[in-house]
Amino acid sequence: RFHGIRAIDSFYGTWGGDWAVWGGAAFKATEKATFNVQLAYDDTKTFAATANVAYELVPGFTITPEVSYTKWDDENISL
Repeated sequence: RFHGIRAIDSFYGTWGGDWAVWGGAAFKATEKATFNVQLAYDDTKTFAATANVAYELVPGFTITPEVSYTKWDDENISL
């Protein structure tokens, strides 16, 4: 088993260990605002969460402020 380096790189993202899970959802808050959340967890106990609000100021122009959090819990990695 290989630990310490995020050795798996794919089209979807990078992760450590043998497996990873991603999930997300979007919730229409108003006609102009949509709340989005994404969660990820992998075999090395790395957890990540991202949330944003896509807000359409005028037709065709949307701003999307976003916040992300990552917790590395792998004792074999030096991040």
